[in-house]
Amino acid sequence: MPNLLHNCTIIIPTRNRPDDLKRTVGKLIDIGLADTQILVLDDASEDPRSTKNALTGLNNAQMLENKNRTGQAEGRNRLLRHSTTKYCICLDDDTYFLQLGKLPALLMEDKFDESLGGLVFHTIRSYDGFREFPPNMPKVKVPLFIGCSIMFNKENVLRVGGYRSFLMYGCEEPELATRLWRASYPLEFEPSVVIEHCHTSEARDHGEYHFLYCRNTILLHTLNYPGVYGLPGGTLRAIKRLFTMKGHKYSKFKGILCGIKDSIHFWDQRTLLTKGQYQARKQFINDTNKMLVDLVNNR
Repeated sequence: MPNLLHNCTIIIPTRNRPDDLKRTVGKLIDIGLADTQILVLDDASEDPRSTKNALTGLNNAQMLENKNRTGQAEGRNRLLRHSTTKYCICLDDDTYFLQLGKLPALLMEDKFDESLGGLVFHTIRSYDGFREFPPNMPKVKVPLFIGCSIMFNKENVLRVGGYRSFLMYGCEEPELATRLWRASYPLEFEPSVVIEHCHTSEARDHGEYHFLYCRNTILLHTLNYPGVYGLPGGTLRAIKRLFTMKGHKYSKFKGILCGIKDSIHFWDQRTLLTKGQYQARKQFINDTNKMLVDLVNNR
């Protein structure tokens, strides 16, 4: 069969979820992507052989291994750096295409704005049908993306430094999106492509999850936002998580303390927006959210 995704690699980080990966591989084969270039990173799984076995049926797949866990942020960086194609589609081990839409034709014709940071796709959560974007969402520039449902222009993403590896996971996507926007590498929504996220929250380490999201909320603000919107604003948002989200208060409290400490540690790595840029980006996000509400209400 021909490779439907010309000059593109599918990249997937995974850890200790061979059954999820096997299901995703089956879905990719079913939709005609058995010959597509696919890179999988096993992030220090207990049994990497199971990860390798889950790739059975793919004709052009390669697995990389981490001996020590890095998390999704650096995992995707490693996959991006290792790929040899112009574009990289980021999936998770529990995420797969429902519709390829216009993507094969667009890739074959290479009809993309070279300044784009990436193409964002529809994402539907399997267990409740939740959609990140409404079905009638048009082709439009968007401020944010989901890490398991985007096609990156690889060079532009690497040009801004890729993901911040020390974030591991949690807020790594809006953090990268902010730097792409700052560098004038916009994100564009492609409405014809649909991804399903077969999410299983029970498999998550919830203590780690809440720790990292509190920590990384503070780092997101410190690294990118000016003045009071930086460390003070991020700390207030993390404290809000502590009181408005149920459970794991100790993990959240540790995350807040670690976020403040790490903000000082990574202070020299800040890529701050100006106050004007911050206000413009905030307005962009607000306008997009208003458009989403109007689309849902069919206005």
